[in-house]
Amino acid sequence: MLVLVDKDIKKLLSQKALRSLSRSSLDAFVQPASLDLPVGKEIFLVDQKFLPLWWSVEKHLLRHQVKKVRLRRWEKYTLFKGQTYLIPVLDISLPEGIEWRLSPKSSIGRIDLLVRGVFDNVAMYDIIPTWSKWRLRLEVTPQSFNVDISPGVSLSQLMFLAGQKRGEIKVEELKEQILLSSNHSMMVDGKLVFTIDLEWEVVWYKAISTSKVIDLTKTSFYNPEDFFKPVKLDPCKAFKRLTLRAGDFYIFATKEIINVPLNIALEWQPFSHLLGELRVHYAWFFDPGFRAKGVMEVRARENIKLYDGQPIGMFEIYFTKWAPATPYWSAGNNYQGQKWPRLAKFFKEN
Repeated sequence: MLVLVDKDIKKLLSQKALRSLSRSSLDAFVQPASLDLPVGKEIFLVDQKFLPLWWSVEKHLLRHQVKKVRLRRWEKYTLFKGQTYLIPVLDISLPEGIEWRLSPKSSIGRIDLLVRGVFDNVAMYDIIPTWSKWRLRLEVTPQSFNVDISPGVSLSQLMFLAGQKRGEIKVEELKEQILLSSNHSMMVDGKLVFTIDLEWEVVWYKAISTSKVIDLTKTSFYNPEDFFKPVKLDPCKAFKRLTLRAGDFYIFATKEIINVPLNIALEWQPFSHLLGELRVHYAWFFDPGFRAKGVMEVRARENIKLYDGQPIGMFEIYFTKWAPATPYWSAGNNYQGQKWPRLAKFFKEN
């Protein structure tokens, strides 16, 4: 299937196929090939995670709701790490033949905020309901930091797909365009494989334990060292390597520069058993026009050693329906041209 771009998404909005549960107009949240989703005014604290097999989310909330909060437009509410919240976001009634993918936004992934979609009567995360009208709720779990949220803040994004794909995608012909500065040619099941860069002066960041709060309405406000520890490797060692500790949260950069042509969108695969017991990258989409090092969020499930240039993740490639009217590089985004593990937009330039 083909990825819909900004002008297609705006057409869906004009048809009232998507209705925000905040007071924000969705037109302001259109990206080159995706749609940012502002959160609504209600927040439910729950006593445990659940997937609503057989029943609606509302019926499950009768058993698991601890607290319900309704916010005014600019009112803020603190989500505490280790707790889980449900936040209604969007009512959706898509035309027949349109599919979608849901992903956290890049800045949200980089502060270790786990965000997944939950739907009535569907017992899997982020799975498309088969009926025509449904409500998207986000299950939100801060894992490293407390965060302040208010209606209109975007935690996630949708990518839409429709129509027939233009024949088989020949990855061999595209990999030189997409993965620049690559010294390898590894592919698995038609997916591009990228590697970890451990050659920089600061090669990675590790989340530290803190009770401080990140306000998601602020930009370039916080000192990164209040939340992350920058780590350097010994420059005298012949082999650049490091050990990830199980359960810790890290931020790294890819060795390759990721260049996304205007007729392509990428989806980053968050986990593959082929690459070890670790989750790589919470935010999955790369819009057409993106060109920079990829920055990944990593949490290992067991202690694991990584070496410079080691494969650590894979891309799924999609064709777009056509070039977007506003490519990523001209859309005022935060991460174009990044050359090192840059942190989220909430932090001062690191």
